[in-house]
Amino acid sequence: MKKLLKQIKSFLPRKLPTGAKEFDRWITDALDLANLTDTVKNRQVAANFIFQIPPHVTYVPLRYVSDRLVKAAVNQVAAEQFRNDKNEKEVTELDGASKKSNG
Repeated sequence: MKKLLKQIKSFLPRKLPTGAKEFDRWITDALDLANLTDTVKNRQVAANFIFQIPPHVTYVPLRYVSDRLVKAAVNQVAAEQFRNDKNEKEVTELDGASKKSNG
């Protein structure tokens, strides 16, 4: 029930943090809502989103940040998969070329 209430409240605008303790709590809540681990990298990504918020905006739904955290994580996984597939393709092409030259 408590988690459901947090999810519902995440759609309501929330004041951006102005102090270190507020900032820590705000990012912890955003990571928790996004179901991501609390790591330095994830905190840096969340902090970066604050820089992207227009200067006239002082209240933002926590969902705004958590959705972007999830999207950033998905992008990272997709980019890694893309690199792995590209590397695998290059290795396969090199193997094929070497077999042709030896054959």
